[in-house]
Amino acid sequence: MSGWVNQETGDKGQAIVAAELTRAGFLVGDLAPDPGEDLWAEVDGRQAAAIGDFPLRALFQVKATAGAVDEFVLDVEIDHLKRWAAQPLPVFVVGVSVPTNQLFIKSVDQIIAGDLAGKNLFDLQNKTIRARLDATPDLALTVRNAIEHHYESLQLDLSEVTEDEIKAHYFEVLERWQPESFDLVPTVGWFVLWKSAPRPQHFAAMVSELARRARELNRDTHPKPAVFIFHVYRSVEDRHYNLAVARVDVVNPDHPNSIKIREVMEITDGYRVRQDRDVKPMREYMRSKTVTAEEFRRYARSVGPVFDALSNKVIARGASGGIVWDEQLNREFSALDKLWNDGPFAPPECRALDGVLSGYYGCLLSHNHVALRRAKDLQPDVVQRLLRDDETRLASFRGAWSVVLRTER
Repeated sequence: MSGWVNQETGDKGQAIVAAELTRAGFLVGDLAPDPGEDLWAEVDGRQAAAIGDFPLRALFQVKATAGAVDEFVLDVEIDHLKRWAAQPLPVFVVGVSVPTNQLFIKSVDQIIAGDLAGKNLFDLQNKTIRARLDATPDLALTVRNAIEHHYESLQLDLSEVTEDEIKAHYFEVLERWQPESFDLVPTVGWFVLWKSAPRPQHFAAMVSELARRARELNRDTHPKPAVFIFHVYRSVEDRHYNLAVARVDVVNPDHPNSIKIREVMEITDGYRVRQDRDVKPMREYMRSKTVTAEEFRRYARSVGPVFDALSNKVIARGASGGIVWDEQLNREFSALDKLWNDGPFAPPECRALDGVLSGYYGCLLSHNHVALRRAKDLQPDVVQRLLRDDETRLASFRGAWSVVLRTER
């Protein structure tokens, strides 16, 4: 079918949808230039504008066919779904059989909940998904009910929602970090998996509930936390790679210097949102470097003994009181450093093994850095304490990778 015929079919489809909604009291308009959606509509728009009611609006992507069809199946781009899912307005995909005026519809939320078969939208690596729209005898009524339901949750309050419900549909706290006694600014860090629709009102409700919970759990914590930081992820994979969709800073109102801290951090509203840059290309890079679980375990079997051999030398030399990092040992560490930094990334199922090896490497790096670079700027007794602490940690890491390798499946 030629290009102009397709365009004409699309125009007819949009006109049919606009006419159906207009007859039912919707205020309808085209979107130009086309941002990826075709129409906007507002429930009882003229009346709402006249009396000052809250605007109940939605966006529509219309797909039309010149054939008479009993079902409407189409491929939807994943990037479009992510864009629509993040819209504060509800978004609908409407199918139109132009010869018969038969209409089909699904909201984007329904596509994500049903057609993805339980998969996380932000985990998908394919470009499109197949969606099957539902036939509707009354498009306007279907849309009206869905829009009204959408805006019922505009002001979400999760404080009365059960824990099971929150974990299933809103968010889950994966990990918590408490402040250390030596922190200059005591900080609580929570790592959060965000499960609800990625819309501003859902995000705000989640942050409010997280702040309430963090404040409640830390009323008697000493030192008193000054700031709560919520690291928000859209998938377990993103948490594994530490690719946060947002990092939220909330000043603890119970801290005695909370007003001053807010001024210094320039937080004028309830919280500050920091977004990681280039998350999508970084995710693609991480995936390109990530190997299978079996491949990473093979890598661990090769690099683990190298860690142990170097650790043995560091511990033995530290115990003897002699120079630890001579030229030869430093060359061995450089070789290990290259082996580690050029190595593959672990998949999520090897997270514990990767954590042990990363900690092991970090401990060796710390010992090397203190001995060769920081020693000249610190008191001798401080240097010795830091080195002995690292050697104690090295002893605990030694061979631990092999235990995790045998047990993590």
